[in-house]
Order: sequence, then C-alpha cells, then structure tokens
Amino acid sequence: MLLRKAHLIFWCIAVALLAYLVLDFWARRNAPLHRKLERLWQEDVTLLEESGKLPQPWFDVKEVEIFGGTPETKSILKRIHIPVAPKNLNGAYKLETLVIVWEEEGIRGATIQYNLVDIKTQNMIKEIGRTLTLRKPRNKDPFKALLEDLRQ
Repeated sequence: MLLRKAHLIFWCIAVALLAYLVLDFWARRNAPLHRKLERLWQEDVTLLEESGKLPQPWFDVKEVEIFGGTPETKSILKRIHIPVAPKNLNGAYKLETLVIVWEEEGIRGATIQYNLVDIKTQNMIKEIGRTLTLRKPRNKDPFKALLEDLRQ
C-alpha cells in the first residue's frame, strides 16, 4: 500500500513538472510582445548583475529614469514591470534608461541603453547598451521552426 502511494506521488510530481515545462516553453514562444520584453529584460538584468562586469556605480543608484523612444515603446512600458530599480537610497548616481522597441526584416527586438550619471556633476560615468531579440521571423515549415525554438 505504501509503495503504491509513493508511485502515485512520483507520477503526480512528474506530470506536474512536465506540464510546467510545456507551459513555460509555450509561453516563451507565444507570449505577447510586452510579456516577452518583460521576461527577457529581467533575465538580462539578472545576467548582467551576476556577471561581475558591471561598474560599481550600478549598485549605488539612487534614481532610475525610464524613457520610451517611440509611442509604441511608451505604451509597452506602461504595461510591464521594469526590472531596474534604485539600489541605494543614499546613492550618488542616477540610471537613465532608454528603451526602443523596433522591427526590421520580420525581426522584433528592443534596444536598451543605460546611462549612469553622477548626480552632483551631471556627468555621464558609464554607458551600457543591450539588444534583446523578441521575435524572429516565422519559418514556413513548422517542424523546422520548432527545432529552431528548441535550440535556443
């Protein structure tokens, strides 16, 4: 009896994990543009902060300003959670962030430009640019498109 319960629990956990993975894969592939931007931007900020390559002023930011470069971008920015936030309320720097969502040859992407500015002198200390690919052109063969998505 105990063995049957253990098997049942194992199978329930396995099915739940499989359902989560399928849903996560589907959400990455079919999510609306603003959700993809939100998710990729959060992953990118986490990657940058964990890389150890950011300058120390990044972690001494008192203010964050976000600018949308186009009307479409401004609309998207109103609908998402911004992953950059002040790190130190007594910090000496301001992070100015310009976001531009673009499309070229069927590829949708976002360019994010970070400018670290010294609050006292208003001098720019560091400039960091990032480009995120939100959607690639769809392949006409669905099997090839699925394989391309799995490679990512």
